[in-house]
Parts: sequence; C-alpha cells; structure tokens
Amino acid sequence: MGQHESTNATPASAGEDKGTPGTVERVIRLLQFVAERGSFNVKDAVTALRLPTSTVHRLLLQLAQMGLVERESYQGYRVSRELYRLSGLVMQRFDLHGVAHSHLVELVREFDETCSFAVYLPSTHSGMIVETVLTSHPLQFRLEPFVSWPLTWGSLGRVMLAHLPEEDVREALKGAMPSPATGAPPPTVESIAGELAQIREVGYYVARNHNVAGAVGTSAAVLGAGGKLVGAIGMTIPVARYREELQPEISARIRHHAQMLSASLGYSHESHAPAHGRHTAAPPGR
Repeated sequence: MGQHESTNATPASAGEDKGTPGTVERVIRLLQFVAERGSFNVKDAVTALRLPTSTVHRLLLQLAQMGLVERESYQGYRVSRELYRLSGLVMQRFDLHGVAHSHLVELVREFDETCSFAVYLPSTHSGMIVETVLTSHPLQFRLEPFVSWPLTWGSLGRVMLAHLPEEDVREALKGAMPSPATGAPPPTVESIAGELAQIREVGYYVARNHNVAGAVGTSAAVLGAGGKLVGAIGMTIPVARYREELQPEISARIRHHAQMLSASLGYSHESHAPAHGRHTAAPPGR
C-alpha cells in the first residue's frame, strides 16, 4: 500500500539538491544585486551570487526581456528605467516616518530620553526633523519639526556630514555660523576631515553643547541603497540627567537602530564600497 500513497511534497528539479536555491530565490537575489550595484557585468554577478555563468546569463536575459535590466555592452548591464520607475512607486508608498517611528519608540522605551529622526535635504545641504518621540521627564528638549537647519552643529548634523562626499560637505559648511551654545567658530572642511572619518569608523557621534547649552546628543547615520545618505537617528539628553557610564550602551543602541533602519531602506554594508575612501577610527566628539 505504501507504494501508492500520495504526497504533498514537490520533487526537486533535475540537477538540483536541497542546498541549491530555486529559480525564484535566484531571481530575487539577482534583482537585489542589480538594485544595489546599478551597473555591473556578468562576472560581477557570478562572483557575488555564486551561481554558474550560464545561469546568470539566462536570468539576465529573462530580466532584460521583462524590461528590468538594460544592456550596456556585450556583457554589461545596468538598472533599467522600468525598474527605476517601479522603485519610485514603492518609495511613494513606503511610510518612512512610520518605519523610523518604531525605532524611536524602542529607544525611548529603553532610555526614556527624547529621540528624533531627521532627513537630509540634498538641495540645500541641510537637515530636517520629521519624527520625534518625547521623554516622559518634564525637563526635555523639543526639536522643532519640518524646519531645515544647517549641518554644522549637533550630533544629527555631524553624522550626516560624515556620510557626504567632500564637495557636499564644503557646500554644507559655506557661510556656517559659530556654535549657538558656546560661540565656538565653525569648522572648515580641512579641520573636520579627520573627525568625519572617525565618525564613519565608529558609526556614531556624541556632541556636547553644540546647538543648545546643557544638552548631550548622540546620533548615527541612516543610509539607503548604494550607501546614499537618508538622514540620522539621534537622542538628546539634558546634562542634568546625563550619565557618562551609560554612553557606550546608548551609542551602541542608536547605532543598532540606525543600521536596522538602513537595512530596511535597501542599504547593504557588504555590497557597498564607500566613496570616501578614507575611513579611519575615532572617539566620539564633544
């Protein structure tokens, strides 16, 4: 009787074993690679995906027929206009504020200090708060939302500067004013270059008395596909309530949530080769 029993199991395709990804998984991995690399050749895809050259050729041909990749040369491909259009539609329907909000809520739950998410505004080389979750303490710093501000001072601005190309940093620092809190002179591109490299290495920045006297801010950058700067997550604590011994934990958790949010926006650390080319290490700023 056992020879005639039916089963719901689907037999493996010829030539495939349980450790071999199926066609759907292969196509998804290839699309992820295409989106992250933008422009590439067949050898790049074969190396990154660890698939046979013949398989990559076949899948790319199918994607090209569907308009999801475009030929650049004999073995070169790039993101197609159709894939770009579809990506735009997804982003229009993606609730960035809502996704960031959950990370802010979790940070406030852990530390009960005000946390904010700011976005980078490329056209003006400035930042803007778009989401904030407040502490339950009566003494709190309220950051005004939807108002642009220069990146010169504050932990949010400084981590954004660290993830911009040098020419954009130069534009952002043009006409920079002294610190509103201490009157310290604004940095120059040359004087801040080492600090920005350090921020990229450690993944966060701590600022004391930058924008507001008596405030300590800790922030980490949020990146999107290809390592493009999206914004930053930050926490602001009054000096009267600040505990130095908690700073390592605060820095680690903010960096973790920024990394998680970055991943949800398409950032992949493994596939992204930083354009700065000058990543060294650094202590947090003061």
